[in-house]
Amino acid sequence: MRVLIACEYSGRTREAFRKLGHDVISCDLLPSVDDSPYHYQGDVFDVIEEAGPFDLMIAHPPCTFLTIAAEWAYKDEQKKKMKPCTLIGAARRAAREEAIAFVMRLANAPIPKIAIENPIGVLSSG
Repeated sequence: MRVLIACEYSGRTREAFRKLGHDVISCDLLPSVDDSPYHYQGDVFDVIEEAGPFDLMIAHPPCTFLTIAAEWAYKDEQKKKMKPCTLIGAARRAAREEAIAFVMRLANAPIPKIAIENPIGVLSSG
């Protein structure tokens, strides 16, 4: 089976599938921690388009804006002290919309079997 492990840089899932004899590649914006030649650093949609077709995709999208943790940060007015780089209010809401759009693109990829890791959050509440 041809397998794509999306949003993974550790190589753990990729290597588990390789040990089972599958043709597998991982992809992430970060380099792989194991320097594997079976890892693509870049946009997952480039891999889907250029290296496909795949039979299975397992995706681990970043959950920062998908989780229901830190729901307080979506309010425009803040009373908590936060790290300087923390998105709040409208900027955080926009980042959530972008994260949802990314996951929906993954879900609609032309791959017959798709599994997407999802924290308890906005995707599971709709």
